[in-house]
Amino acid sequence: PNVYIIDLVEIKGKKYRVTHIADEAFVNKKYIRSVHIAEGVQSIGERAFRDCSNLITVNLPNSITKIGTGAFFDNNKLSYFKLSSSLTEIGRGAFAGIAIDRITIPEGITRLELDLFGNNANLKYVTLPSTLTKIERGVFWNCPELEEITIPENVTTIGEYCFFGCDKLESVVLSNN
Repeated sequence: PNVYIIDLVEIKGKKYRVTHIADEAFVNKKYIRSVHIAEGVQSIGERAFRDCSNLITVNLPNSITKIGTGAFFDNNKLSYFKLSSSLTEIGRGAFAGIAIDRITIPEGITRLELDLFGNNANLKYVTLPSTLTKIERGVFWNCPELEEITIPENVTTIGEYCFFGCDKLESVVLSNN
């Protein structure tokens, strides 16, 4: 039930460095409970771990710079991961339908794409980076436990339905760094 993505693989006597997890590589694999990704892997493809309904934890290395669209979509037991400080891009809906209760988006991220953390019943605490400029449509839709969020001063756009269904949201604070 544990998946280990190693940094080097050998095929027909030749060694290859693993830098990318392919699109849909592990989609709908119900047996996966944890994923451990070696340092050196730089990106996770679109829908790579989508619908892995028993996935609970993901260990992301600091080398990850890109997470593709829907990479961890609809893993409603996924309750632990930490985003890499090297991350520069997170695709649409990458973490929609998961079960985390807190998330810190690393500095360097400038845009949160469509439905990124939508439909997360447990999400309570969000820390956004000062580099953020755009929050697209529905990023936090249906996150009923979210109570407060601080929007960095560089944000110029907050999309429609961004906080739709955030029933406990009482405070949206605009940062004045």
